[in-house]
Amino acid sequence: QETKDAIAKLLELKKQFKETTGQEYKPGMAIPAEAPKTTTQGNPSAIISQIEAQGNLVRELKSKDPKAQETKDAIAKLLELKKQFKETTGQEYKPGMVIPN
Repeated sequence: QETKDAIAKLLELKKQFKETTGQEYKPGMAIPAEAPKTTTQGNPSAIISQIEAQGNLVRELKSKDPKAQETKDAIAKLLELKKQFKETTGQEYKPGMVIPN
């Protein structure tokens, strides 16, 4: 039972990590410097801003080392933001799109 409790606690902590950082926890990973400070749930304009910023970061990291774990983590976060956008708006994200107020 003690082992089951420890596993449940670990899974809960991993869930909290993902909610806070937008990334899956991987042993040895660097903590993202720009963890979201506010929630963007239900705010398409804020999600678009995050997607654009994350896209710029991905391009920068790919130019340095496309196979680095940091690059892969940044791509995963970008995909998660795009998924969040689709869940919020029902539309796929397209670069340059504007959400009417």
